Amino acid sequence: MTNGNNAMVRGLRVDLRVLLLLVWAAFPVWAQGAVKLPKRVGYVSDFAHVMSARRIERLDQLCGEIERRTHDRIDVVTVTSTDGKPIEQYATALQQDWGQGDREAMVIVAVSQRQRWIAVESGLAGALPPAEIAKIDGQMVPMLRNNDFDGAMMLAVNELGAQMASSAGVKMHLQLPWGAPPKVPAEYRWIRPVTWGLTILLFASLAVWVYVSELGDRLRRRLRKGLRRKRQ
Repeated sequence: MTNGNNAMVRGLRVDLRVLLLLVWAAFPVWAQGAVKLPKRVGYVSDFAHVMSARRIERLDQLCGEIERRTHDRIDVVTVTSTDGKPIEQYATALQQDWGQGDREAMVIVAVSQRQRWIAVESGLAGALPPAEIAKIDGQMVPMLRNNDFDGAMMLAVNELGAQMASSAGVKMHLQLPWGAPPKVPAEYRWIRPVTWGLTILLFASLAVWVYVSELGDRLRRRLRKGLRRKRQ
C-alpha cells in the first residue's frame, strides 16, 4: 500500500511539472493578449507607411553593412499604434516573436501615440549603455516633432552603428541623416573659428578701404575746387 501511495505521489509530481512547463511556454502568448504582432520585413519594417522608399532602401543597405562588419543587428520599426500596450512591452514582444539574438537592437516608433523606444539586447549593453541610448533618443525628438521619420531613423541607425563599430574595433563610413551637420574631427575643429575670424577681418578691411577711398575722393574734389577758385 505504501509503495502504491509513493507511486501516486511521484506521478502527481510529474504531472505538476508538465503543467508548469505548459504554463511557462504559454505565458508569452497570454502576456501579449489579443495583440497581433506583424512579421519582420528585412531590416526596416515600416508598418505605419511613413517613410520614403528611397530612405528605406538606404537604411536597409546600411543596417546590412553594420551587421556584416560588426555582427550586430539593428531593426527599424514603425507602427501606427501598439494596440494599447506600452511601447517598451510591445518592442519586447516583437523581439521575442522575431527571435532576436543577444546582439540586436530595435528602434521603434508608434506614430499615432507619438512614442518611441530603443530596445537593446543584453549582448550590446557594453557598446550601448543607457546614457548613450538616452542621448540618441533625445536627438530623434526634433525630427519626430516635424514628422521627419526618415531623418530620425537615419540618425538613430547612424549613432547606434557608430557605437557598434567602435565597440567592435572596425571603421565604417556612415551616412548623415537629412539636415544633420557633418561631424568635424577634434583635430580640425580649430579651422572653423579661424575661418570665421579671417572672414570678419576681410570684411572689416574691405569696409575700411572703401571708407578711406571715399574720404580720399572727397579731399581731392575739395582741392580741385580750391585750385579753380584761385585761378579765377
